[in-house]
Amino acid sequence: MSVATKSTKKLGVFIPEFWSKKLNKKLDDVGVMKDCVNKEYEGEIKKCGDKVNIQEVGDIQILDHDGDTPLTYQDLTATDLALEIDQEKYFAFKLNDVTKAQASQKLTDKYVARAAFAIEMIKDTFLLSKRADVHSDNVVPAMELTKDNVYKLFVELKKRLRKANAISQKGKDAAGRRPWAVVNPDIETLILLSPEMKDRGSALADKTIREGTVYDFCGFDVMVATNMKTVENKVEVLAGIEDAITFAGQVSKVEHLRDKDGFNDLVRGLYVYGGKTLLNKGLSKCECTVAA
Repeated sequence: MSVATKSTKKLGVFIPEFWSKKLNKKLDDVGVMKDCVNKEYEGEIKKCGDKVNIQEVGDIQILDHDGDTPLTYQDLTATDLALEIDQEKYFAFKLNDVTKAQASQKLTDKYVARAAFAIEMIKDTFLLSKRADVHSDNVVPAMELTKDNVYKLFVELKKRLRKANAISQKGKDAAGRRPWAVVNPDIETLILLSPEMKDRGSALADKTIREGTVYDFCGFDVMVATNMKTVENKVEVLAGIEDAITFAGQVSKVEHLRDKDGFNDLVRGLYVYGGKTLLNKGLSKCECTVAA
């Protein structure tokens, strides 16, 4: 007589560290502004209230040399700028035991992805608000945009960055990177319909439309942010270089608790972040009216 072999496995085991790592990894994979800012200090933060000191170097003097006068050595100075991690957001939800018992790893991944997306939209909105820091010299006068003049807008944005020495004659920043620009879907539509985009040829235009993430337009890496809204036909376009804004964010804590009042697991997580505009002349913008 054969005896059935029993096997047991733990269902719904929650590992906070796993969630934290998954969320931080997911945050690197989504969003728009993550590609537009300096994040080199991100690994230095742990909790809200942390402060990162950033040293801003001064200019180097260039002096006349006649071969006889002794050289004068300049004393170098650096200004400390504080990046404060002063923003906190959290998520909290409960998972019923029955649902947990039926859950698979794929379901956990979906929850992680949704949490990461929600955090990313908060982060993107925060960084896009830095357009308020743009130096007045770099503000392009308001334009009413159509498919026929949208290219002119990007020429004007580039001119401001070039006059501020944010980009070189080759159209790159000091590290050799192209400037970026962020638009919303309404401006994206005008770009795709513009004569300049059509002149590239149907194969390239079709590829751009299919991928729909980053466009090479007038020397900018153009990205589309769905959370930059058009209000009463008006929306701002923001452009700049990577070093203009610095940002640091981290999922600092994920916790698992048992619900004392029911058969549920309680899950909560804390995301801390902060950002600072270091080079306001490394940004340019324009308020646009989108033709109906």
